[in-house]
Amino acid sequence: RIGGITGQGNFDDVYNCYNEGSISAVDAQYVGGICGFGVNNSSVWECYNIGEVIAEGESTYIGGISGRGAVDTSFNAGNLTGDSYVGGVSGVEGSCCNSYNIGKIIGNEIVGGVSGNGTVYNSFNSALVNGVVNAGAVSGTGSCYNSYWTDNCNLSNASNGTISSCKKTSIDNIKTKRWYSDSSNWHKNYPWLFNLYWTFVDGENDGYPVLKVFYEENYDGE
Repeated sequence: RIGGITGQGNFDDVYNCYNEGSISAVDAQYVGGICGFGVNNSSVWECYNIGEVIAEGESTYIGGISGRGAVDTSFNAGNLTGDSYVGGVSGVEGSCCNSYNIGKIIGNEIVGGVSGNGTVYNSFNSALVNGVVNAGAVSGTGSCYNSYWTDNCNLSNASNGTISSCKKTSIDNIKTKRWYSDSSNWHKNYPWLFNLYWTFVDGENDGYPVLKVFYEENYDGE
């Protein structure tokens, strides 16, 4: 159980964290850019990862944010490599909500742009997904609701599981605040809350939205 911030989240939430360092593992289980393994009701929220996650051999449950567990209001920009259950945000189990991935993903089986196998709400993937069996632009085999992918992704199917209101959209949309404000694009229970959690910063993150907390004057991080 390996994570850029913690290997295992024990019941408590992991929040307001980021990782910029590369993570390497061989024949490992539960590897995440932020958290390796989320226990029971623990979740990761308001976090981001830009470090590369390389899990070689028969590594399974690999996520850009969390190897296993729920993720909310977070994004991954680091490239990922794993064998099975590989997801841009979460590898397996738990829900991914209002989150996104822009890191390239390479895996063998059950590979998704946002989640390998988990429920995805109001999220998107804007990066290549290279998988052999059960690969999806949003999720490998999980359920997807009101989620999107762009031309940066090479796949045309959102998931090999349940799909509702998922479709391709343009990169220009994803880089425009107006698109997130349009309630018709999202599930009504999970709005993207710009000015509270998300913002755009000129010259940052290749034009994709960033987490506002890390750009506030009272943020204590470096």
